[in-house]
Amino acid sequence: MVIELYSIPGAGKTTIIKSLIHGAATSYSGKRGARRFVIQTAKKIAVYMPESLKYKKQMKEAVFNYQCRRPLFYNRSFNQHLNNIVLVSWAYKHSSKPIYMDEGLVHRLIALAVNYDLSDDELIRLVDIFRGIIAKANCFYLDVSVQVCMDGIKKRNRHMCEMDDLSDEKLIDFLKRYEHFCITVRDHFNHPTVTRENYEIMRRKK
Repeated sequence: MVIELYSIPGAGKTTIIKSLIHGAATSYSGKRGARRFVIQTAKKIAVYMPESLKYKKQMKEAVFNYQCRRPLFYNRSFNQHLNNIVLVSWAYKHSSKPIYMDEGLVHRLIALAVNYDLSDDELIRLVDIFRGIIAKANCFYLDVSVQVCMDGIKKRNRHMCEMDDLSDEKLIDFLKRYEHFCITVRDHFNHPTVTRENYEIMRRKK
């Protein structure tokens, strides 16, 4: 079972996911030693599985002239985006335990669209490649305004990722693009909408 919450950066996805799983960690970032080595190795293998290579080929074909595209907001190559996407898709299909995702498959597809200035049609072609996987997940769109997210990002002033160092003008553009693509995907799949104050429907999916 996969429960994914996607939204604009700074909307509070992680806080809601943690509340759904009672504050437990949602990633393997704290694992050490042999277990961490096994996990990192599995990630590398997953990216080069035949299924993953097929997905990456399809995604490249879905984006017009992808070789000439350059990132708009943060320095991540097109292939790095693709590797992140196929890794998460692999986890969605093969995990034997429940997964709670605040940066899941939908989020990563949208991140590619934002950073590489894709069109709506290109994004829809990308998400349709993973339609079967996404349809089996419980995906929810968290509706938080661009201004609220902007204020939260500026207030925390943490400088932990490239987004935190964007100028105000570029950050607003970044968040508006995210909002547009989130709504495009939500409407395409008819995903339910939740808010910070009301996400009980997600709890019932546990």
